[in-house]
Amino acid sequence: MTFDSQYTVKVLSKVPWIGREGVKKAKLSYLGAGEYNYVIHVQLFGKEFALRLPKPDSVSKGGDYLYEFYNLTWANFSGLGPKIRYFDYEEGILLMDYFPGKSLTEQQLTDEMLIGLGERFHQIHRLPEFQYKYDLVGRKIDKLWPKFLKMPQGVRSKLIVLKSPVDEARQLLRLTAPEFRPCHNDLRGPNILVNGEDVLIIDWEHSSMGDPDIDLAFFAHYMELQDAQIMSLSSGYGGERPEELRIARIHVARPVISTYFALRQANLYRGAKKSKAQDKYLSRAFEAIENTWGYLNSSGYKNAVQILSGSAIIP
Repeated sequence: MTFDSQYTVKVLSKVPWIGREGVKKAKLSYLGAGEYNYVIHVQLFGKEFALRLPKPDSVSKGGDYLYEFYNLTWANFSGLGPKIRYFDYEEGILLMDYFPGKSLTEQQLTDEMLIGLGERFHQIHRLPEFQYKYDLVGRKIDKLWPKFLKMPQGVRSKLIVLKSPVDEARQLLRLTAPEFRPCHNDLRGPNILVNGEDVLIIDWEHSSMGDPDIDLAFFAHYMELQDAQIMSLSSGYGGERPEELRIARIHVARPVISTYFALRQANLYRGAKKSKAQDKYLSRAFEAIENTWGYLNSSGYKNAVQILSGSAIIP
């Protein structure tokens, strides 16, 4: 994939210790892209860096970069995130040391890897308090539910049937919620770089205070973890809270997360112009709805509901 080299050079020249003269010596190559940003590999002064910058045609830069800078600073000090070399939180420009790792894949998820990732995720949740609060179970979904009445009929009818069981799952999560802790909120393969035994977590744009079990459930959802894999992840995570409760809450959170994605994709479909991209959003919404029903009908979910419904477990 190509990138706007002139725009990238212009952005890079704003870095004080590089400037217009230094950027002339830089060798640039494309690394990857997200919805609002793309990442460039920069070779300069005998060192390697990764430059994250907003796409030039991006209407929304996709997050509050001041919060990201604050949270990423703590992650960096703790060895969980990349080494920051320059950050412009007004423009969303981030220059960091290049880490020669590759995105985590499902094929790499051995028991040993999952136990190690559990330990890393627990480290995230033990960081000093982050700025901003992210409440997927409450505010995020509450904002999207009313919009489904304006969504395509096929999606709307399927979401109406889902609302009651998903609201029950949300209520169980509220009743058993632990204290909010620093969370990454986007723990998925592309944001977890692996190089041998070294692991680095990137893209802290959505990090905030949140429910740590839902942070783990995001990872379980993205990576399509099986029940035994969730147990390995949880055993590595450790902590003082009962492991049975944490695993149960991960299972109950998965259909909530999947419904959130269905609502979000359907809402993106509504706002998109007629194109292949619009069809993509609709297809993703239907896929997420099917995933939700799969979670709700699974034995893991049903067992988890029984555990969370027990008065001896609810704090």
